[in-house]
Amino acid sequence: MTLKWTLLALLSLASTAAAKPIVVGSKLDPEAQILGQMIVLTLKNAGLEVTDKTNLGDTGVNRKAILAGEIDVYPEYTGNAVYLFPAAKITAKQAGSPGVIYGFARQLDVKNGISWLKPANVNNTWVIAVPQAFASAQKFSSVADLAKYLNGGGKFKIAEVIYNIQHASAVDLKPTGRT
Repeated sequence: MTLKWTLLALLSLASTAAAKPIVVGSKLDPEAQILGQMIVLTLKNAGLEVTDKTNLGDTGVNRKAILAGEIDVYPEYTGNAVYLFPAAKITAKQAGSPGVIYGFARQLDVKNGISWLKPANVNNTWVIAVPQAFASAQKFSSVADLAKYLNGGGKFKIAEVIYNIQHASAVDLKPTGRT
C-alpha cells in the first residue's frame, strides 16, 4: 500500500500566522522529525515566527494537539485516515488508493476545522523483513508466502511499532485468519 505524507493545518493558520507563532508538531519517527524540521525551516525562511514542537508524540498525541489548537501543523500519512476516522468504515481497497484516502481525509476533517493540504510526492510503502536464512528455508518470496506458512501452523515472531504506544513489542503470532 502506498501511503503519502500530507500536512494537516488549521484553516485559521493563514489568518493567525502574523498574530502568533506557528506551532509545528511531528511524530517520533525519523521521517516525521525530518519533515517537521523541513516545515519549521520553510516557515522561518519565509520570515514567519515558529514554535518548534516536533518530536511531540505518536499519531494520537499530534491529533489531539491539532484538534485542541495546541499545534497548527504536522506531517501525517494520508493512510492514517483509516485510524483517525474509524466510523467512516474505510475499506482496505479505498485505503490503498492514495487519491481516494486523501479525499476521504479532507472531507471527513472539514467538520473539525482541519484542512489536509496537498500530499507530498513521496512513498512510504511498508514491507516485512525476515532473515535471509529463514526466507530461503521456507521459500518465501512474498507476504502471501508468509501468510500460507502461518495459516499452515507455522510460528513467527514480529516486532511492530504501534502508533498508540511508544515502544515495540514482540508477539508470537498464531494463525487467526486475519490478514
